[in-house]
Amino acid sequence: MFSNYLKIALRSLLRSKGISLITIIGLAIGIAATLLILLYIKFESSYDDFHTNAQNLYRVSIRHVNEGRIDGDSPEFTPPLGPAMAEEIPGVEAFTRLSSGRHAYLSYGDRSTKLEDLHHADSTFFQLFSFDLVAGSPERVLKEPHTIVLTEQTASRVFHEEDPLGKTVYLNGAEAY
Repeated sequence: MFSNYLKIALRSLLRSKGISLITIIGLAIGIAATLLILLYIKFESSYDDFHTNAQNLYRVSIRHVNEGRIDGDSPEFTPPLGPAMAEEIPGVEAFTRLSSGRHAYLSYGDRSTKLEDLHHADSTFFQLFSFDLVAGSPERVLKEPHTIVLTEQTASRVFHEEDPLGKTVYLNGAEAY
């Protein structure tokens, strides 16, 4: 029975080759588009999902409006917004602020390394986000002013084989961390 259906389908495809080709190409494009959309949705819904508190983390974004037209969204706003939201909005339990990335030079002794993506963060950063630290404890880092957290790659570029804990580095040759 199935072989008869297969024979009829093949004969129909061969009889009208142009329409069959258009149909098959359309079906292939439709399946490919569906798979790409599903992959995109999976990626977007799993972004930063490794944090233990991920379901309670939100990013505040400010919508810029110019002459009644939306110019875009941006997470950049004035620093008092975090404390004001925690004080005024009952659902806000904690907040952390993260500055935009900037370039800087980090020096230790006679070595200097250019940092491409430097951020300043509040002391509550590691209470909200569960990044694994190679050394140090998340409860103690960033508690004191002028403390710094380095990625493994940056620490190895600056300190080579030395243990970076407790060492003083200078940001742009001026600020000690």
